[in-house]
Amino acid sequence: MVVLSAVALPLAFSSRLRLQVTASVGHGTQALYLAKAGVERVLADLGEGRESIQMLDDLRESELNPLHNVELGPGTYTLFAGYESNGDPSYGLIDECAKINVGTADQAVLAKLPGMSDTLASELVAQRGRTPFNDLNDLLLLERMSTELLFGEDANGNGVLDGNENDGSASWPQDNADGRLDPGLSAYLTAWSSSRNVTSTGGERVNINSASANDITKSVSGVSKEQAESIVEHRKKKKFANIVELLDVKIVKKVTQKSEDKNKSSDNKENTVTQTTDKNAFDENAFRKIADAVTTTDDKVRRGVVNLNTASEEVLACLPGISKTLAASIRQAREKREDGFQSVADLLDVEGVSTEILKQLCSHVSVRSDVFSLWSYGVTRSGNIYRCVHAVVDRTESVSRIRYWRELE
Repeated sequence: MVVLSAVALPLAFSSRLRLQVTASVGHGTQALYLAKAGVERVLADLGEGRESIQMLDDLRESELNPLHNVELGPGTYTLFAGYESNGDPSYGLIDECAKINVGTADQAVLAKLPGMSDTLASELVAQRGRTPFNDLNDLLLLERMSTELLFGEDANGNGVLDGNENDGSASWPQDNADGRLDPGLSAYLTAWSSSRNVTSTGGERVNINSASANDITKSVSGVSKEQAESIVEHRKKKKFANIVELLDVKIVKKVTQKSEDKNKSSDNKENTVTQTTDKNAFDENAFRKIADAVTTTDDKVRRGVVNLNTASEEVLACLPGISKTLAASIRQAREKREDGFQSVADLLDVEGVSTEILKQLCSHVSVRSDVFSLWSYGVTRSGNIYRCVHAVVDRTESVSRIRYWRELE
């Protein structure tokens, strides 16, 4: 009996341990699929509302659209979107167009980011010229880029303030124990931002650098034949670098002149010539009406643009011609608008934004977004086990696609 007991007890313990491991694996799998369910919900929502997301509030949960502790089968899922300035958690999606794109941004723009130096910005631009960045982790290949600089206190990259990230110097990483997560440069950088080059209703824009006068008149409401012909004449001298240059277009008149025909002295030959006047083809009011309908490129997608309706003051202040004071004014102006900025021309309503500043900004900004990231956390009913999925969803095509996927325990 003693011998049998000595053999049976270890076997019983081993069997119990295996059962616990199996149960743990099963609960972990449940948690993972709960997290994946959150991603599937986002894919469905983005597909249905392709033109709806423009402002930060559109990305966050509401009473009618709860996004945390959403009940589903054996547990819940939560779409975590980081922390507010006061330290409170927020739930929903993260707009990648609210950040600076490491693959397209000018060196001068990158150098203005908090924590970024001119030398590091120069190294970044040189590196992407050799090898494109697929995600932010690729930035760690830079000699002067450290994990602490890139991800701050978020050592494990899960977007959550964990205990070891809020205990000062007690454990790695070093943090200030202020109860808030400092995500480092990753809060301002992205490798995926893009926006479709379409109107607010999803229609095609007219390229003023290539469209004929007739096409411009037919496709852009409010543009007269005379204005369209003036656009065509203007671009013969110089292509439009941005749509704000429409304010520089002068009205062109067609004038019929008579000249004597040497072969037929009794008749006069008529020639039609164009003359540029001193009158502008568009004033600011006329420009605002058509700004959303025109473009200067045939590109269907604009990569690397910053969404004026969602970008933080720190990101806005990095853009050409924008100071910290003007960035704050832009944020305050958009908050006063119920539907935010509807086109880049609306920036002219912001005190301090001149047409010259808008010309510098125009190719760098948008008022809509089409790439979003999310942190979906699946939690089992007991609350003891959770899994996280970090994904980037791109809806620039007819079907939303996942550009990045990472699973965390």
